Amino acid sequence: DHLDAMDDLREGIGLRAYGQKDPLVEYKHEAYEMFQEMIRSIKEDVVKNIFRVQVVSEPVLERHRVASDVAATHGPALALAGGGFAAAAGAEGLPYMDEGFSFQAAGGGGYAPRPEPVRVHKVGRNEPCPCGSGKKYKKCCGANA
Repeated sequence: DHLDAMDDLREGIGLRAYGQKDPLVEYKHEAYEMFQEMIRSIKEDVVKNIFRVQVVSEPVLERHRVASDVAATHGPALALAGGGFAAAAGAEGLPYMDEGFSFQAAGGGGYAPRPEPVRVHKVGRNEPCPCGSGKKYKKCCGANA
């Protein structure tokens, strides 16, 4: 809605020149006011939604039931020691995937850190050529690349 209103403002702002006012200054002023109104509207919507939220807590016994159901369905490899999986299990019994970790079904069965990406040093065009000729890369091995 805000973008549509900005388009309408841009189309009609030229008429301000007839009133001896700078259209650019008027456009900036009106656009700022429209933006502030949009921000106020967003804040108002957020507050309305926050007051309408109803917090529902899940009983602790339900969490343990989900963990035991997953362990029975998918094997003991999914059930982590101490019921840590139970607290992270979703409604469908799917494991919670934490950032920086990936699930390994085969092997150890659990969470392991993701490997770091391989970083390769790229030779710059103006750096000395790695072949040892003493020329710049762009004049030696990089001439045909």
